Amino acid sequence: MFFNNSNTKRFVESSRRSIFLLLLSFFYALSANAQQDSLKEKNYSLEFQLFANTTFNNETSHQLKSDSEIKRTLIVYQQQLLKNFTVCLAGDTYVKENNRTYNRTPYLKRAYLQYHNQNLSILTGLLVSEQFKYQRKMWQLRYVSKTFQNKFNYGKNRNVGVLLKHKLSNRFSYDVAISSGYYTPIDDSSKKYQLMAGQTFTTNFCSFRLFNLISLQDHFEHTLAFFISKKLRTSSLGLEVARKNSNNEIADEDQFGFSIFGNCILYKNWMCFARYDMNKESVEPKPNTIIWAGLQYSFKKHLKASLFYKSKDYESNCYGLGIFIH
Repeated sequence: MFFNNSNTKRFVESSRRSIFLLLLSFFYALSANAQQDSLKEKNYSLEFQLFANTTFNNETSHQLKSDSEIKRTLIVYQQQLLKNFTVCLAGDTYVKENNRTYNRTPYLKRAYLQYHNQNLSILTGLLVSEQFKYQRKMWQLRYVSKTFQNKFNYGKNRNVGVLLKHKLSNRFSYDVAISSGYYTPIDDSSKKYQLMAGQTFTTNFCSFRLFNLISLQDHFEHTLAFFISKKLRTSSLGLEVARKNSNNEIADEDQFGFSIFGNCILYKNWMCFARYDMNKESVEPKPNTIIWAGLQYSFKKHLKASLFYKSKDYESNCYGLGIFIH
């Protein structure tokens, strides 16, 4: 009996696609149900996040080109062990080179133990950095783009180490972290023995955060950043500035940049947003600039979608549709 190789290949691809979509639907339903239960029991939570984008651009030969991808399939599980102790496990998936977007490989993204009381938290394990937290919270559109510092590699989003967060008052808090670096399939982190420290001030007018990061490897590297934001009744504004200096004699890795962003609720579930990023690396003759602008609609509590425009260096334009399920 002879088999048509092309038909067999199409059948396998179709099966993988169907299985992938079924798994996404299953995790979403399980997550929504678990979040409802956690509100009652107060001892565990299960969260699922899906980022999916479709873009149309003219980056090559001024021809319209479409591209669809799934950027995140994050699953986060938290379990309260005792009154003041919580364990967190999170996994995501990535696409290996030359694989289809639905042929994904899982990897561990978070695994830490947390002690917490009213004003103090201590976390140890594979942690999420506090470095990008504040812009991500104000930007609210992680599924459209990463935060400025994360996108231009001013630091790593996660590391193995110890993190201490202390709230001294309603207006001032600080956090200190020591990490040793972490390797993932999609992000080889060669920075080891990092010291991170941040201070957050909140006033009636705005919120201000100062952040320092020191990396010790073969050479000394220092990142200094500050973030200021203003939240109004229906809108938010933010500015982030960062500078990275390095004494690496082999490769000059100094860079400087800033990000300005804002969003505004227009009517009920409609929100418009805009963002401008500029980053200048010492080895590049010109700075990199990126502009985002778009409109977001919140269908339900767990589903958001946005239409956005992106311009890179004022040369290549991109139009996209983003979907966020959580």
